[in-house]
Amino acid sequence: MHVSLFAVVLCAAYLHAIPLLHLPDSPQIDNIQYTGYLFDKKNNHYLHYWFVKSSGTPENDPLVVWLPPKSHCSVYVDFFEGLSPLKFTSNGTLTLNNYSLTTRANILVIETSVSTGFSYGMRVYQPSNDGNSDGLSAYEALKMFYREYPEMKNNKVYIGGRQYGGAYIASALVDHAINDHSENAINITGILIESGYLDDTLRTEAYIKYQYDHGFIDEKTAQRVNEYCCKNDLSNKCDWKKYESLPKPENYLRNEYDESTEAEKSYMIRHYCNKFYRSMNTQMIESIDKESIFEESETPTNSKVSKGLPKEVERMDISHYINRNDVKYALAVRGSPEWHDCSRKKFPLPIADIHARIKLALEKGVRILLFNGDSDMLAPPSLAERFAQSLGLSETSSKTAFQLQDHAGGFNTKYANLEVYEVTHSGGRVKYEKPSATLHLLDTFFNKE
Repeated sequence: MHVSLFAVVLCAAYLHAIPLLHLPDSPQIDNIQYTGYLFDKKNNHYLHYWFVKSSGTPENDPLVVWLPPKSHCSVYVDFFEGLSPLKFTSNGTLTLNNYSLTTRANILVIETSVSTGFSYGMRVYQPSNDGNSDGLSAYEALKMFYREYPEMKNNKVYIGGRQYGGAYIASALVDHAINDHSENAINITGILIESGYLDDTLRTEAYIKYQYDHGFIDEKTAQRVNEYCCKNDLSNKCDWKKYESLPKPENYLRNEYDESTEAEKSYMIRHYCNKFYRSMNTQMIESIDKESIFEESETPTNSKVSKGLPKEVERMDISHYINRNDVKYALAVRGSPEWHDCSRKKFPLPIADIHARIKLALEKGVRILLFNGDSDMLAPPSLAERFAQSLGLSETSSKTAFQLQDHAGGFNTKYANLEVYEVTHSGGRVKYEKPSATLHLLDTFFNKE
C-alpha cells in the first residue's frame, strides 16, 4: 500500500508520548498518565496504548504490561476491571478505584488487535492460532515503549493477560523476548495469567469433572464418558475427543459477550446458583444470608445488565463512555473509529501447545503466576495445578490458605518459580470480582522477588 510522506510524518507524530491530564467526567487522580500509539514495524501496525505510572514510587515499582483476553478483543475492559485507578459505578460514571494495581505497579495496556479498539494498521490483520503474531506485535510495541520511556528500563517487568491473552499472547511475547539476542532485548521478570486457558485437553477434562461434581452432567452421561474416554477407569489418561457429544468449554465461548448466551452464567457458578436457590427456597435464603458470602461482594455493577444474570457477573459496558468524542480526544485517538470490546469478525481461538514456552521461560528464570477463581467453570480451579504438574513440576510448598483481614482469600500452591492462587467466591474475572484479593496476591508475588 502506498503511503504518502505526509501520512508517515503525521503517523510518526502520534508515536510521541501525550500526557493524559484529565479524563472527562472523572475525579482527579494523582497518577501521571500517558497515551498514544506504539509502532509495530514488523507488521506496520500502530497500536494504541495507555500508560499509568504508579502512585507509589514509579521509579522502583514494577511495570505490568497487560494484554487483551483474545486476539479480536480490546484490552480496555480489563483495564477498568481492576488495573486502572478509576472504575465505573452502577450508573456508568467514573469513580476512584481503591484497589487499583497502580497502587503497587506502573501499568501499560496495549491494544494489540487492529480489528477492534483504536489501533490501526497498513496491513490486513490476521492473528495466528498460537498467539504468536499478537505476541510478536506486542513485543515490538514494547521495545518502542522503552524508546519513548527510557526511565522505565531498569524496572522489573511482568507480562499479564486473562484467558487466552494470558496463556497464549503473553507467553508468546516472553518467548520472543527470550529469543531476542539484540542489544534492545527486554529482560522479562514474570508472567501473570488470570483465569488462563492453559491446555485444551486439560481444560476440557477439568470442565467436565467440574460440571459433573456440580450436577450439570447426569450419571448416564458420566458413565458414557467413563466408557468411551477412560476405558472404564478414571485413573487412566482419558481421551476426551472420543466422545464428541460432550459439552465442551468452547460451546460457551462462541459468543462470550453476547447477552443472549449463557456464557457469563458459567463464569461464576456460585452467584448464579445462589440466585436460583433464592427463587426456590426461602429457608435456604436465610441460611445463605447468615453466611453473608454473597451479600458483601466487592464487585462493581453496571446499569446495563444482561437479562437474568445476577449482578455479580454482569459485564461492564464501557462503550457508551469510551466512544465519546471528548474521551477519544483525551486519549489521543487518531480519526474517529468506533470502539468495540470485541471485533464482529471472529478469529479462530488458539489451540497450540504452550508447554514448551512456559518450560523455556521457567528455565530462563522467568517467574510465573497463575490465578483463578474457584467458581470459574471455563477455567476450573484444578486446571492451573494440573497444568503445573503436566510441566513436570513438583510442589515446593503445599496448598495453604491466605487471609484477607478477617476473612479467607483463597489458597496458594508453589512449584518453585511457578505459583498458583485460587481465589474464593470468584469466577473468571478475578480482578473485577475480588479486587482486594487480586491486589493482595499480586503484591505478595512482586515482593517475593
